[in-house]
Amino acid sequence: MNPSSMGMRVFGAGVTFGLLLGGCSIVLDANKKQCSAHTDCLTLLDQDLSYACVNSFCVQQSCSNDAQCQGRGPDYAVSVCGGDQLCQSAECNSNAECEARGAVFAGSVCMDNACQAEPI
Repeated sequence: MNPSSMGMRVFGAGVTFGLLLGGCSIVLDANKKQCSAHTDCLTLLDQDLSYACVNSFCVQQSCSNDAQCQGRGPDYAVSVCGGDQLCQSAECNSNAECEARGAVFAGSVCMDNACQAEPI
């Protein structure tokens, strides 16, 4: 291989790499806000309650208790901190749905469309 064809290949690879990097900055605008409130994340991420709006971006946040989830606003009122330490819906249509959600809902019953501790 002669030196000039080697130089052209290196140049071509550099141009391709540069275009790929340049394309990323066009496709993803790092300054564009995803959200201004937690409810924006619900809309953007198909009602996934594990995400919250943090510094204008939807970020999956862990929780340690139900109050942290419910404190995100009215749209999170029927949410609980699940066994995976992420907020999830406590809505249900049957007791079996509550039981299927795992240990965090052990002994819960479906009342008013939400998994709740069984009344005494």
